[in-house]
Amino acid sequence: MRDGGDIHDIRGDGMNSERWDKVKARLREEFGEAAFKSWLLPLAFGGCDDGQVRLEVPTRFMRDWVASHYGERLRVLLTGEDASVRSIDLVVKPSARLAAAARDPVAGPIDAQAQPIAAAPAAEPPVGDELSAPLDRRYTFKNFVVGKPNEFAHAAAQRVADFDTVSFNPLFLYGGVGLGKTHLMHAIAHHIRERN
Repeated sequence: MRDGGDIHDIRGDGMNSERWDKVKARLREEFGEAAFKSWLLPLAFGGCDDGQVRLEVPTRFMRDWVASHYGERLRVLLTGEDASVRSIDLVVKPSARLAAAARDPVAGPIDAQAQPIAAAPAAEPPVGDELSAPLDRRYTFKNFVVGKPNEFAHAAAQRVADFDTVSFNPLFLYGGVGLGKTHLMHAIAHHIRERN
């Protein structure tokens, strides 16, 4: 994979969104729901020209992660679906996650609800002498989807955000991919910022 985002040595052409949907269904089966939602659902089919499949991703980090962890399997599945595919170009496009969710025929209603409602800019500009990384505006308590695997973590995070002192310090979030650890950390910071 080059820095520009290409995965080489894929043979084929004529890939289309219907074939891409089949590839996504296979990826979901093979890697499981959590990994699929976190890393593969955000991939959006951007077209195919002269055997080069364009897949859009929302961030550079995701582009690099997908290329290194799923690149070979993507190559095999795309080639199996269309033998004329020659390469994959992973292109960073911040709105790709919303577009992928809208076009995902295998996602159920829970997947659609988990997506941000509006395509707001991902990061806030730093305030004053702030030294931390920018916060993602989408990651608030209001937008967090609470379920059985994450309800305790949500309650603990809400308590940390609501009170100046808590009996458990520090708050340690641990769990599988896609259960909301990063979302909760950003939500705590947003809530504290609003309070103060």
